[in-house]
Amino acid sequence: MNRNKACKPLTSRRCNFTLVGHAGSCFVIGGIHQGQRITDIEQYNVKKNSWRRVASLPSNIHTTNLSCVSVGNVIYIFAATVQHEYLQEHELAICLFNPNLTSINIIATLPVKTQQIRTCVLEKDIYIASSNGDFLKFNTQSNLIKKLRRQNWLCKESYLHVCGNAVYLVGGVNIEPLTHNDVIRKVFTLSGTLGGNFANHCLGQMPIYATVR
Repeated sequence: MNRNKACKPLTSRRCNFTLVGHAGSCFVIGGIHQGQRITDIEQYNVKKNSWRRVASLPSNIHTTNLSCVSVGNVIYIFAATVQHEYLQEHELAICLFNPNLTSINIIATLPVKTQQIRTCVLEKDIYIASSNGDFLKFNTQSNLIKKLRRQNWLCKESYLHVCGNAVYLVGGVNIEPLTHNDVIRKVFTLSGTLGGNFANHCLGQMPIYATVR
């Protein structure tokens, strides 16, 4: 039987935060409240039904539109930097958060201009899609980053999903022109190319694998 249970509220009030599960725990990362950045990372204790602050995000990254994934015993946090806050687009920071040590460090800053990031994990690789069209693969063992073929659309609010040995980029809102994007695009992870089985394949365009209903 499906049951709902009321849990204790967060220690810090916030919206536009990121929720991630890791090692049997739940973490709430970042957010904003009444125009103020919320840098706290809170961990939920299932047995005690309580939250506690365990770490704080670096001061030079945005606390909204984060993308977080759990790999091994750490959480990777992808966020836009705030060095150039007068610009609409920002560089990308990769942060490493170890809940066991309650430590968080920026391990890389990439010259990827973006407002929004989407990520997913396939084995030891993290696939990264930016709203500016960049598509990257980050290997968590070697810490090497590989540029994959760019997306054909500048798109926000899309989602990355893993199924089998492929990564799927699903839906979103095209930035120019401002239209809904209802396609599903497939990445072949062995070659790093985008493709799919379909009849109307146009050279130079990202293939459409399916459409969102």
